[in-house]
Parts: sequence; structure tokens; C-alpha cells
Amino acid sequence: MDGIRKARVGFVGFGEINTPEEFIDGRCADAANMLVEKGLELIVASPVCDDPQGREAERARTELGKEDFDLLVICVAGWIPSWAVFSVIEPFKHKPMVLWGLSGLKDGDRFVTTADQAGTTALRKPMEDMGYTFKYVVNYRGKSPRVDEVVSYARAARAASLLRKARIGMAGYRDMRLYGTMYDGVSLKSKIGPEIEHFELLELKQFMEQVGADTIAKIACDVRQRWKFVREPKPGTVENSVRLYLAIRRKVEERGYVGFSFSDVDGVKKLMGFAPAGAMTLFHDELAIPSVPENDSLGAVTQLMVNYLTGQAAAYLEFYEFLENGALMGVPDYVPAEIVKGGVTVMPNAFGGFGEGLLNVSQLKTSTVTLARLCCADGRYAMHIAGGVHPKGHVAALHHLLRRQFRIAERSLRHFEHRFRVNKCDAPSAYSLRGIYRLRESKSMKGKEKTMDKDSHTATVARTHSADLSEIGPVELGPVPRPAQFSRWARVAQVDLSTLPPVKTWECLRTNEKIRIDGRLDEAVWKREKWSEPFGLISDGSTTSMKTRVAMLWDDECLYVAYKVEDYDIRGSMTGFNDHVYISDEDVEFFFEREGYYYELGISPLNNSYQIRWTWVERLVREQGFAELEELFKTPDVLYYVAREGEKIGRHADLSYQLSGLRHAVFIDGIINCPEVRDNGWTWSIVGNDNIHIPERWNQIVFMDREA
Repeated sequence: MDGIRKARVGFVGFGEINTPEEFIDGRCADAANMLVEKGLELIVASPVCDDPQGREAERARTELGKEDFDLLVICVAGWIPSWAVFSVIEPFKHKPMVLWGLSGLKDGDRFVTTADQAGTTALRKPMEDMGYTFKYVVNYRGKSPRVDEVVSYARAARAASLLRKARIGMAGYRDMRLYGTMYDGVSLKSKIGPEIEHFELLELKQFMEQVGADTIAKIACDVRQRWKFVREPKPGTVENSVRLYLAIRRKVEERGYVGFSFSDVDGVKKLMGFAPAGAMTLFHDELAIPSVPENDSLGAVTQLMVNYLTGQAAAYLEFYEFLENGALMGVPDYVPAEIVKGGVTVMPNAFGGFGEGLLNVSQLKTSTVTLARLCCADGRYAMHIAGGVHPKGHVAALHHLLRRQFRIAERSLRHFEHRFRVNKCDAPSAYSLRGIYRLRESKSMKGKEKTMDKDSHTATVARTHSADLSEIGPVELGPVPRPAQFSRWARVAQVDLSTLPPVKTWECLRTNEKIRIDGRLDEAVWKREKWSEPFGLISDGSTTSMKTRVAMLWDDECLYVAYKVEDYDIRGSMTGFNDHVYISDEDVEFFFEREGYYYELGISPLNNSYQIRWTWVERLVREQGFAELEELFKTPDVLYYVAREGEKIGRHADLSYQLSGLRHAVFIDGIINCPEVRDNGWTWSIVGNDNIHIPERWNQIVFMDREA
């Protein structure tokens, strides 16, 4: 399922007609850009003045009405008569709003103001009297704009908007009749928004019978490799859990559920003949939506609120023992992998007189947590909160929007750790290695066809380029290679290497410890190993807002490469073999060179890889390697780089290449596809522009026969 979308914000600025237009426009544009830089998606109407005919207000209403949004920001950059503002915002009265008053600015030794603060205070009381739901934010003279308050309120508005459209699936068979978990569907729908949709377990049973045996066998095989089993399950136990998982997934995707639960787990056991814990464990491995073990609808809504505000799984824990300064917590059947320490562990177990199922007995992470629970009393909803994390702005804002009393912790940072290993037979024979890193393509290119110019390095071009190898001069021996037709081609930008600092040399130490390829980097040797300095921007090496580091080790069989990447917005969508994930996803990339070739490897947060082998064609022609040239020209999926300055022929990329012995894994501390802020690509070495395909600028790695 898709990750939580960005907050969509309508934005309109205001200023009096007697104030210079460029002054109001510039200040409103600066305010809008601050919100965009914080990761909000803006629908912007041009600033409005109080023209007597009201044409400006009419134009702004039309511009804002073209798209739906969660929140409307009223940006007051100067005094504005109230009627001009209300003419614009009245059609959107049902939306939450931010009344944002800007502050004057310095012009040399003078301070210039256009009465923007007076403009907001003139609006504040009438908006309250007319029943608008809004937050009042004012900039203070000489202080940084209070952008974070606007962003927190926007994220709360997004959560409230998502809740109004949320549908939670409740699979029913038997009713536990727990009076404390009963709910009123009309009250819940009208006051908070979610709808609980009940359906029969028989529907899941029918779906289970329709799943093909090959599909079940493939997933079951994968599960046995991923999970740790306390003891060997009976034949069919894993397959039963897979079959039920696939049925639940089908129902969730068909109905668009954003949460899922059972009315009573005993009903599942009675109908299916086994407990659903294994299926729900697999469900959380594959789908990032909340679930409650059974019956608790308000608990499921609590999960949604936490998930929408923080991006976290908001795990449901049923068992707890109170301590003086904490709590010992757990659950008797399953937990999301996100809160598991050391990987998912399951135990085959028969429940009562029913058949064997899989019980999730994974150890939970220990941490400071916030406990949250929605309840209803006398028709009013409240959120009970306990924990050691101080509530932040998003939560206070959602409380304000929903007129409820609750607080939920905000997650402030996500990062994913990634590592892979390459058998050294694919590395240069002299044990020299060169590496480079790029995080992502520009967000502005996402979803668009890419064409090449002198500063780009990937291409999908709708015309054919012919490279005639005979242009390099006469060939005396062997058959003359036929011209190569390349469906995709690009030009590598020229870089003046003389102006750049020397490339760095990195000492890669030996390890005798066993390295697990699981992405977690929890072996002691990684803690002892020296990590690189933070990467910088690819063009000039300047510092970045988030830190990325790399470390490397080797033994007699493998080279191990580990990345630690801080990232506020982890993205991943492409899952096909050798998908070029850099087109729309984030990735870490690793380049290494051997004589006549270099290899490009990219790994996405979904642990999907693409692999390319680049061949310098000029060397093959010079050495008259016609058999290899012939094979190159038969490659079905090719990218060709036109020759750089000083070269006669460019390079050929086999886009379907597979590196032998490659293993890789990703561990994400956070939640994927939950956008927060946008960021740019950076690299370990300075390349001189945004093109990474300049081997002369790759860092030199030296293999040291010294143990880490």
C-alpha cells in the first residue's frame, strides 16, 4: 500500500492595494518557499489585494478551488481590509486554517513595516466569531519565522483529513462482548471520521481456497529463510499462515482498509483450524498498516492517529506489568517487525484443540515509549497519554483541530542502514577499488521522461544514435565491427579535473569475524571500524543537512560495504528485477573498476538492486577484441555514453548485467514512504558537477592486510 502522503496546503497571501505589488508578492513567495522546503505540498493562489471590484478575490477562489487540500494558510504580508480576506476564504470555511502574520523587514538601517500584524489581529476575532477553525501564528520582529508551528498544524490537518476518509476492516465470527471496547459507529464517524467495516470470516476462507499452490510455496520458502523458528513446524503449518495472509491482503487491498482486526481470534481458530498470529506477523512484514489482534475498534483508531502523525507502526500491546518507573509490555500472538529486536522469531504451537499455528515470540526493543489510548465517555472522545516523550507540535495541533484532549509523540528522525557484499572475484585483481555514492534524483524529475544534456548522466531518449566504430581509423585484422545501434544514449559532461582537490585514499581492513548480511550493522567489528567522514554535495563537497557515512571490510571471500544514511523521507516503489531505482526511488550506489570495465550497483530502501557493467569500447577496438565487441552489440538493453574529450569512442552499458556472488540487505529505522522533507543527492568525493560517471574522481580504496 502507499505510504502516508504529504500534507496538502492551500496558500494565499494578502496585502493592501496601496502597497507596492512586488513587495507583497516577494514576501508571500518567501513564506511559501519555507513551507515547501519543510516538505509540504502547496496549492498556491497569487496574492490578493482589496481591489474595489473584488476581481482579485474571485481569481484566488478559483485558483484554490482547482485542487483539494488539508489546510488553508492565510498569509498576511500587509494591512488588508477584512472583507477582502473573507471573500476568498468563505468557500473553504469547512477547512482548518492558519492565520499567519508576517513581520516587517530591515532595509539598510531602517525597518520597514506594512501593518501586517494589525492585519492579522483585525481578522482574528471575526474568524472566531464566525466559527472558523484556525491557528494564529505571528512572526516576531528580528526572530526567525515560526514555520515549524505552521508545519505541525499542517501535518495535524493531514491526519484529520486522512481520518475522515479512513476505513478499518473488522473480520467477524463470534463476539467477545468486552463492554469496555464497544463503540458507537455514528458518533465515531461524525466526530473523528473513521468507519469500522465488518465482514464475515467466511469471505477470507473463500479467498484462501483460491490461492495457487505455487504462490503459497514460493512465499513459504521465503518465510522459512527470513524468520527464526524455535522448532521445526509440522508440514502445512507455514503454508496455512501464508494462505491466510494472502486472503487478508486481498481483502485489505480490495476495500482500501487502512487498519485491520478480528472480532475474536477464537473465531478464526474455530473456522480455520489454526491461530492467525503467523499470518498477521507476515502481514506486518509486507504491509505498513496498523492492526489490532482482536475486537478493539477504538484501539485501532488510536493506532491510525499515531501512525498518521508520526509515521510509526503504533504497535498494540495487550499484556503489561507496571513498574515504578516504566512498564513491562508484550503481546501473546504477534507484533510488527518494526519493534522487534534481532529479527522475527516464531514458535510452532497448537492452541487448545485446534491445529498448529505460528506464535510470534520475538523479543521487543527496549526504549522510551509513549502509551496512548482513545476512549469515549458521555459522548465525548479523549486520548489518555502516558510516557517519557514530551509531546510536540503536530499532536497539539491535532488536538486543536479535533477539539479532543490527547497528545502523541512526534518522531523527529529516520534513517536507514544498508550493506551489501561483493565477491572479490568481481573486484580488480590488484585489490584496488574505487567507490562513489549518490542518494537520489531530484524530486522535480520524478515521474517525468528524462532527456539528456551535457550535465546529465541517465537517459530515455526517443531516437536512435548510430556509432560507427570505423571512425577511429583502419582495422587491419579480423572482421570490421558492424555499426552499433543504441536505443538510449547520453553525453557525459566534461569536467576540468585540474581545479579539483586530489581524490582520497581509504584503507580497507581485514576482518576475521562472521558478517551477517541483514542490514543491521550490529557486529562488534562495525563498531570498531573507522567510518568515513560525512558525504558532501557531489559538485563541490559542501556539507549537507543529513549525514551519510560508509565503512568497508574484507576477508578471503568477500568485500563488505556498509552505509549509514540519515534520511527524513525514505522512498521506495520499484520492485522488479534490475529496475533502475534511481529514476524514482532513493538508492545508495557503489561503483568499482577493473581494467577495461567498471561496475555500477544501486540498492533501494526496498532492498531492490540494479546492476550495470560499463565497457570502454575504444580499448576493445584498439586491441581488436571483435568477439567481445560482437557480444556487446547483441546486448538487448543498452545505454551508450558518447565519447568524452580525448576519447574516440564512448562506453557501453549492459543494463541487464548480474554481479556474481552479490548479497545485500537493508534495515530501516522508521517507516518507508512517509514523506516529511525533501533533500538532495550527495557523494563521498568531489566530482565537479552532478555527474558521477567520471572514474578519475572516484576515491581510491587500498586493501590492507591488517585486522580491524
